[in-house]
Amino acid sequence: MIIFDQTTFSYHKDGSQPILSNVSFTVQPGEHLAVMGGNGSGKTTLGMLLAGIIKPQSGQIKLNGSESNGNSPIVGFLFQDPDNGLVATTVEREVAFALENQNMNPILMNEIVNATLNSFHLENFRQRLVWQLSGGEKQRLSLAGLIASKPDILFLDEPASYLDYTGAQLLNRTLEEITQANPDIIVLRVTQFARVAEKYKRILIIGKGSILRDSSPEEIFSDSEFIESNHISPPLKYLTHHMAEAPKKKETIANNRQETILELQNVNYSYDKEANNRVVFDLSLSVFRGEIVTLMGSSGAGKSTIAQVICGLLGPESGEVSFSDSNIKAVMCFQQPERQFYLETVYDEVAYGVKVKVASDALVKARVRESLEFAGLDYSVFKNRDPHSLSGGEARKLAFAIILALDADVLIFDEPTCGLDDEGVFGFIEMVRNLKQLAKAVVIISHNSDVIGEVSERIIYLKDGRVDYEGGLIEFFTMDKYKETVDIPAVIQYQIENCESVITSRMSDMLK
Repeated sequence: MIIFDQTTFSYHKDGSQPILSNVSFTVQPGEHLAVMGGNGSGKTTLGMLLAGIIKPQSGQIKLNGSESNGNSPIVGFLFQDPDNGLVATTVEREVAFALENQNMNPILMNEIVNATLNSFHLENFRQRLVWQLSGGEKQRLSLAGLIASKPDILFLDEPASYLDYTGAQLLNRTLEEITQANPDIIVLRVTQFARVAEKYKRILIIGKGSILRDSSPEEIFSDSEFIESNHISPPLKYLTHHMAEAPKKKETIANNRQETILELQNVNYSYDKEANNRVVFDLSLSVFRGEIVTLMGSSGAGKSTIAQVICGLLGPESGEVSFSDSNIKAVMCFQQPERQFYLETVYDEVAYGVKVKVASDALVKARVRESLEFAGLDYSVFKNRDPHSLSGGEARKLAFAIILALDADVLIFDEPTCGLDDEGVFGFIEMVRNLKQLAKAVVIISHNSDVIGEVSERIIYLKDGRVDYEGGLIEFFTMDKYKETVDIPAVIQYQIENCESVITSRMSDMLK
């Protein structure tokens, strides 16, 4: 069904520095593959070539025996950032869009739209404006529109990146139903999570412009030399030889609550007061200097809204947001980093906010260099790059650098690990720990339970715009109340299955 034959592609007009070089592989009807690789390795480019969005400089791509022209057979491409794939104004129109382009009978179209909305739990959002949806809701809508068109090939670029646990489970069930109903459909799923990739019989590892490995999960994850050299974190069962005894002393919340740096008191917020569309209800919470706290909750629970209220991007309908000092400000890294970019170079993006505070060009340059390096980007390599030419992971690191450069006391990261490879995730964890050492308060909004378990000291779980839980990690992740709505960190799941008790939420405590 799919043949890549010595396929080469470069984003440079002269063909230099190809992102993919002489790539060759085949996929048979009915095969399901996971695609892994570091940031900037070419995973998304591979999908765009497959879908006919871009054309190779050399080599061939054949679909069902014919050279690819982008529409035969139908290739469904799901963008990593859902905003990049949404084109209609309302949820209903978005699902119908591809069907309208197929000139489908309106009666049949209406039946398919209704069934799809129900399948993806979007029936109550039918007339909702697309831009009013949360990131996770947009991701579900993008997938719903894609599935409604019944493609022969699915290329899913990090399809669960913005989904909560319930949404991710819904995605997995939907894919199972689709593949059972159509045994010949091909699924290629890009993921940075080994726990997801191991569920596929075949994995493509992309790096250095080529296919580094094309094999089964067992063969790849059992090759310790390969996974270490390519910064891949395998599932825990492949690391038993690295496992140490669990710590004997149960971890406790760090005693760093001497200074309340941020406080919300009885905050309410509505996007549409006339429609009584309130998303935050009488919410009160505190954040302390030098702590790392996580806001969790299902998509649409109000997490990003609260973050924007804290930063002053949205004004509360009622209630109060206060800081311990009038000079203290909060800054936010958005869920979609591209929303922060509007200048021509990486340097200009980071320098923009600094220039307001620092008059000296030399000091501005020093702050930009320091912030980029702190975020994991090489200053000399990236300073002159166009921000919109960066890969998803590189763009996210640039977003980190932009807010780091502002030297604020409260930093909020909204879904910060979406699109980051394992090396980038480790870098984020190290960055956050360094911010704590600098006495910064860090608020993380995330569905990535493994990252939360590694760095957070406290969890605030939101439900329907209210605080439903506030406390320690181990207690939270082992409560029956949340087991159907929250993914358990791999290290806690391992202890539940293999140890007498759950002692730690940190992988670093379990490895030698």
